[in-house]
Amino acid sequence: MEPVDSWLEREMELNKSHEDILTRREALLRNSEWQLGANEAKNSNLALSWTRAKKRNQILLQKLSKAEDILKQGTNSSRTFTDLQASYWKMVEKQLPEWKQEVKKQRRSTTPR
Repeated sequence: MEPVDSWLEREMELNKSHEDILTRREALLRNSEWQLGANEAKNSNLALSWTRAKKRNQILLQKLSKAEDILKQGTNSSRTFTDLQASYWKMVEKQLPEWKQEVKKQRRSTTPR
């Protein structure tokens, strides 16, 4: 009878191992389902973030384009300003000797002797 007892004991051990394996399998399946749900939520959030980032980038590109246009317009007026400034300094250089003479005359006339 001992062989039957050993077989029964072995079968009980195997049944217990089988139950443990099924319990671990069930836990792993629940964990996998939970992770799958979390990944789906994460992917949904990523898609939403990507859409928002794309819209934000389009708005930034539009603002950048407007700023470039303004700068280009400013460059044209800047050229006008540069031309005006150059003309002013040419006039100053041309008039400087005359101004110096006038200043000398005024100093002489106001200086007490």
